Amino acid sequence: MKNKKFNKKINKLGLAVLSTSAIMSIFQVSSSFANLTDRGEREQYYFFDSNEGVVANQGITLRDYIDARGIKYSLCPQYRTAAVIGFRNYSDKVNLPGTLQLDVLHVDSLDNNENGDYDIVYIGNDVFWGCSFKKVIMTNVKRISEGAFGSCGELTTVEIPNVKEIKESAFQNCRELEEIVMTNVEEIGVHAFFGCEDLERIGSLDKLIKIERGAFIECCKLQAIRIPNIKELGNVVFGGCKSLREVVLGEGLEEIGANMFDHCEELKEIKIPNNVKKIGIGAFGAHGMNIMLPEGKKLYLDENYTGEYTIKFDKGPGVDLYLR
Repeated sequence: MKNKKFNKKINKLGLAVLSTSAIMSIFQVSSSFANLTDRGEREQYYFFDSNEGVVANQGITLRDYIDARGIKYSLCPQYRTAAVIGFRNYSDKVNLPGTLQLDVLHVDSLDNNENGDYDIVYIGNDVFWGCSFKKVIMTNVKRISEGAFGSCGELTTVEIPNVKEIKESAFQNCRELEEIVMTNVEEIGVHAFFGCEDLERIGSLDKLIKIERGAFIECCKLQAIRIPNIKELGNVVFGGCKSLREVVLGEGLEEIGANMFDHCEELKEIKIPNNVKKIGIGAFGAHGMNIMLPEGKKLYLDENYTGEYTIKFDKGPGVDLYLR
């Protein structure tokens, strides 16, 4: 994880006290992200066109908008999409209701041709870090950026059916999070769910192709993972998942990272996909596990292997699968 101070205030505009009229004020900003001054940092992309995917900022006029809850957005009238970029009550741990719903933003105070509904498609870095709501519903969001909901200690349920990317530490240390409803996620970043101790249900991962390092460390109640189309798995992805009993890996996977299933004591066996060529040191922990290999392959240790693990292997001819 990057060296970031997540206890900093997200909003740099001094929005802690605003009149009703100021909350609803709108002002036009340059298309240069450097001139959007609500944060010291700025992500490279904000907007997703529903047909074209990521849209860069060049040539696009953006508008800043603050709703009655104090949530700040960057609007793109051209694509009718909105990015959440700040929240004025961060220091007060958020005076939002128990459920945060971010679907469509209705705007009626811009120029006539810019008023109307905007799909909320992007959640910026650290925006709701440490907030106190219990449920989040975001049906149009495509990307959740770094630390967006980190350390939301009372959060139990998240519904994000159309999210494609969940970035680094997006839900880290949401210790009461039990369920995530998602069906279209393609990428999960470093430590995205690290420390979500109560997480049991995570929806469909059929479209998931990449999980980065430590994404599910210490998800102690997670019992099953089915990732049939996975292509990239970082190190220690499921370390400390003490209740994990079932894992289904995709045939497109070529490498299993180091310490992948370390301290997964309930995981008794795993089937290795046909295309796996390398397995990292300590991938299967030290508790003993039946490794089911593809027919015609045998697992052996390379000359640099230094781990001491009790692992049982299916027998088979050939020596072309490394444990290193």
